[in-house]
Amino acid sequence: MADFVLYHTVGCHLCDIAQSIIDPIMSEFDHQCHLVDIAEDVNLLEEYGWLIPVFKHKGAIDYLKWPFSDVDVKEYIANVR
Repeated sequence: MADFVLYHTVGCHLCDIAQSIIDPIMSEFDHQCHLVDIAEDVNLLEEYGWLIPVFKHKGAIDYLKWPFSDVDVKEYIANVR
């Protein structure tokens, strides 16, 4: 089981859409996706503030920034190392 993160913030409608794309895929592949609110961490806010929603494997350098589709998420999962 791999761990992924969805960087988001409360009230972000694009983040809600991203989560609705990601959640079924996480179930399909038996992975977990943790929600991290960037507003709670100054460093995350600086890094991802203009990019959210951002989907990332916890151990990866690369990530998906919005916009992304279910196909993009599945491809990212398949290629994460």
